[in-house]
Amino acid sequence: MSNEISTAIDPFDMEWLEGEYKLQPFRDVYFDVSMPQDNLIHANVKLIRLLSWLSLVILFLSVFNYINLTIAQSTGRLHELGVKQVFGADRLHLIFQFLREAFYQVLLALVLSLVLIILLRPVLSKILGKDMLVSQLLYEPVTLLLVLAGLMVIAMLSGIYPAVAILKLQPRLMLLKQVVSIRESFDIRRVLTVIQLTAMVTLIICLLTLLKQVKYVQQKDLGYNTELLVRIAVHWRIKNNVPALVEEISKLASVKNICATHGTPGAIWNYSSNEGLEASQIASDHRFIHTFQLDILHGRNIREGEETNVSLINQTMLEDVGGWDSVENRSIFGSEVVGVIGDFHFKDLYETIGNLQIRNEKDVSHLNIRFHQGVNISGSIDRIRKIFEKKAPGFAFTYEFYDEWLASHYRQEEKRAQSIRLLSIFAVMLSCMGLFGMAEFSTRSRIREIGIRKVHGASTFDILRLLNTDFLKWVMSGIVLGIPLGWYFMNHWLERFAYRTSLDWWIFALAATASILVTILTVSWQTWRAARSNPVESLRYE
Repeated sequence: MSNEISTAIDPFDMEWLEGEYKLQPFRDVYFDVSMPQDNLIHANVKLIRLLSWLSLVILFLSVFNYINLTIAQSTGRLHELGVKQVFGADRLHLIFQFLREAFYQVLLALVLSLVLIILLRPVLSKILGKDMLVSQLLYEPVTLLLVLAGLMVIAMLSGIYPAVAILKLQPRLMLLKQVVSIRESFDIRRVLTVIQLTAMVTLIICLLTLLKQVKYVQQKDLGYNTELLVRIAVHWRIKNNVPALVEEISKLASVKNICATHGTPGAIWNYSSNEGLEASQIASDHRFIHTFQLDILHGRNIREGEETNVSLINQTMLEDVGGWDSVENRSIFGSEVVGVIGDFHFKDLYETIGNLQIRNEKDVSHLNIRFHQGVNISGSIDRIRKIFEKKAPGFAFTYEFYDEWLASHYRQEEKRAQSIRLLSIFAVMLSCMGLFGMAEFSTRSRIREIGIRKVHGASTFDILRLLNTDFLKWVMSGIVLGIPLGWYFMNHWLERFAYRTSLDWWIFALAATASILVTILTVSWQTWRAARSNPVESLRYE
């Protein structure tokens, strides 16, 4: 161990350290999550990756929407573009005009996005768990360069295709506004619309599954009661003060049970293994069973004041060692087994219930306290704090409620659900805008057809059904593509949980139904206007 490291470590901790240690640059610590339980603050790397991918999806949907809406609006500018070409404007000049318009609109979008970030900062800070300072982003040279480069790239992507697609037309057709004759030139817009609808269906499936899994975890029976149960951190240096602490705190009328442990459910640090048998271990005494309200299935509990090396094992470990008929004269890892307790989740729900051994040892890291129902919790905590400060002066008093502490283990999943919920709303809105642009272009290109059908007796309902059917075909394509994608991503994500919800059929049915309803509501305004238009005016169009 180098001198720099040895001087940075408390001398009292040197006797506990083994192996090789090295210093790490502080700038790398925040994003390095390779060391669990290092008591340092780290970035939520998985959430950052998720937000990055979702942001790219939103960005591409925005570009697709701009292309759709630009082409739809450009059909009303055909006369203008045709006149410019007749008077000598070459196509390169008009392409630069489209690119310039795209650049100005993307620049305006950038300014508006900064305003939205400032307005939505409290919401985003709550989702990310960090306070966002927009000013710091603007001071970073790399960030500014990325923003400017992104501005140029997005403007190019947004403006180049509409310019090329529109300017493929002959000036004569532009002057005559022959929209119906150019419909085939924009088939790629249907592909972009299908991609948008696929993304929308996939995001809805992901959102529903995330919410279902978070709810499942929150309601999962852990096998022990976390209500009114508190854990208090205890430093190993005050190990000899713990018996007096337990004795004083147990006298409080508000305290129902108390036990000292080394390791707790949700945070176990001791493990043993021998000849293929592995087990997590918690050091405690006879009070552990009562404090965590566990059941003894076989044998007996650790006796009060028992000094011999005895232990309890859980039901899973009993089955792993062969399912003994009796625990008499049995020992594991050098400790006599005196009883078997029921299984409970002593780790998080990412792992199945494994082997657990409760050893009658004096090591301590926490006090676990269960209060009576209806007591004044804050007042009780204050009294326990005074006892702690009296028996262990100079040591910090920190406590956590088990239900809140265990819920924090899954807070990252809740943040992911909130992130997808927010971005799904944006994706649905963007998909609606794309559908609106397609509806506008479709009704314009078929305005004469609509007039002819009405002259020949077609009703408003017939026209609505005709126009909406085309859009529903695209929606069905998006559903057919989105459901397998949503199933793949969520099935892969749920594999991380040992205890997980199921991908029920209603999730996919609800996503498909929501997509259909969103589509119908979005395009109905345009199709209703076209269906209600005067046939005479429709036949005069173009």
